[in-house]
Amino acid sequence: MNKQLSFQDFEALASQPGLQAYERVGFKAVHRKKTEKNIFPDLLQKIPALNQKNKNILEIGCGCSLPARSLIAHCKKKKHRLVLVDSAGMLARLPDHGFLKKAPHQFPQEPKFLKDHHKKFDVIIIYGVVHAIYEHQNVFTFLDRAVSLLKEGGSLLVGDLANLSKKRRFLSSPAGRQFHKRWAKGQKAPPIRWLETYEDFDDSVIFQLLLRYRLMGLETYLLPQAEGLPLNQTREDLLIVRR
Repeated sequence: MNKQLSFQDFEALASQPGLQAYERVGFKAVHRKKTEKNIFPDLLQKIPALNQKNKNILEIGCGCSLPARSLIAHCKKKKHRLVLVDSAGMLARLPDHGFLKKAPHQFPQEPKFLKDHHKKFDVIIIYGVVHAIYEHQNVFTFLDRAVSLLKEGGSLLVGDLANLSKKRRFLSSPAGRQFHKRWAKGQKAPPIRWLETYEDFDDSVIFQLLLRYRLMGLETYLLPQAEGLPLNQTREDLLIVRR
């Protein structure tokens, strides 16, 4: 199983000197330096309510890099009310504004926050977080609590899911084998053993989530990641909508 960073690991990165912002959220330059700027425009396409005005917006696990800063600037422009949930160290690296509330805690471990914000948000963003939650928490409880904060007509984007099944399909394709050869400086891609079991976040978890929230009366959609997004060949997005 690929080791995923924990909430405490990210808090340590937030205070570590000498790091770029994308390194504080767990990425190397090769993965984010040139492509991070494409993340927020993609969110604007996938969540139309962000382009409206006077909405209640929540991001869980916002980090402190460019996408979070772009969201803050956009919310200021559109007169949204924004709540950001992350560690105190991450939030301290983001600017303060009157329309912005910072909630320094590990979601969903603050019952008062959950009670105070029940069905309050038009948009919830959880980006690049849930596949790490899968290793350190109960991912179904985590997302159940997030869904409970979504108001009628609201949308929750669970973005940038690192799907091992998608990665294996990519590496088994001609394009994937060529990509790996360039990436690994001439080494061939490892053989794919389709019936081999593993414990990483994969198709089985994603399809459980798609079905789980449909059975709760919400709509769910699996969305592709466009070219130009970081690691897009192995990532995808889950959109949950409350009617």
